[in-house]
Amino acid sequence: MLNKFAKFLLIATSVAPLLLIFGLAELFQPDISAEHVVFYLGTGIALFLLCCWVIQVAKTKLMRLPFHPTSIHPTAVGWVLTAYLFPGVTFVYPQMILPVSALCLGILMWGARTYPLLRIIGYKTHNVATAQGRAYLLLSRRAVQEKELCNVIQLTDYLVLDVNKSESLASAR
Repeated sequence: MLNKFAKFLLIATSVAPLLLIFGLAELFQPDISAEHVVFYLGTGIALFLLCCWVIQVAKTKLMRLPFHPTSIHPTAVGWVLTAYLFPGVTFVYPQMILPVSALCLGILMWGARTYPLLRIIGYKTHNVATAQGRAYLLLSRRAVQEKELCNVIQLTDYLVLDVNKSESLASAR
């Protein structure tokens, strides 16, 4: 499982889409600020790369565990779009950028069960349950079937990452 600092880094990277949106919106402002554009876009890209790095390190350093989901359901992530589109209001009222950004970051840190950057790089989220009755959020790049044995890495108490090597074989079944 990831240590507290690595968990914090992974969750903090969910601010990257906000920063990219801010940077792109700043490009279309009449009084464009090059410093803001560079800061927003640069930090957003750096956080995106950090997210990829944390996942890659987890895949190589953490122990693989057998995982047998008994039920799988796709995760509804519509509220995530709202969380990322809401800050667009701040460009109408620029004095609200910091309070709204802090609020969005707080919401993401408090209830972060979905990681938008992982979705961007191809991971899908599934609510899964095990025979022991424990619920997890499964991140996978492939279509996982019920009662299929998976190899996973446990990232947090309730977040597991599918690391099966035979993705093409499993989806062909």
